[in-house]
Amino acid sequence: MALLDLTMEVHCRANYGHTVRGRIRFQDRDDQTAPGPVTGVSAVRDGGSVILRWTNPVAADLAGVIVRWYPGPIAPGAPDVGKAVHFGTGGTVRFAAPIPRPVAVSIWTYDRAGNVGGRHELLVEP
Repeated sequence: MALLDLTMEVHCRANYGHTVRGRIRFQDRDDQTAPGPVTGVSAVRDGGSVILRWTNPVAADLAGVIVRWYPGPIAPGAPDVGKAVHFGTGGTVRFAAPIPRPVAVSIWTYDRAGNVGGRHELLVEP
């Protein structure tokens, strides 16, 4: 097994209403090399939308790309925060963005073992 991500919720029968939540994560340590970052990133504002384009790195075990954003000048700092707009292997995404505010975007790559590549961030002005 290369990756396990288990989220659980346990309800106590003796004391109804009490719940314990937990998460167990396991990653095979044989593969500790993250894929490279995306390159050639471009962004275009189209009214209330942003169109992002990028080139994925050449990596045999590339599983996908994560794209997240925040309104304003500060880009999401981790792949599980911010407004998610893309999970997959494509090289383009279009999403609604507030006018006339800037939006800060972060893009990460990840592989089949769960390794996350470095963050590429950019600020898209209105």
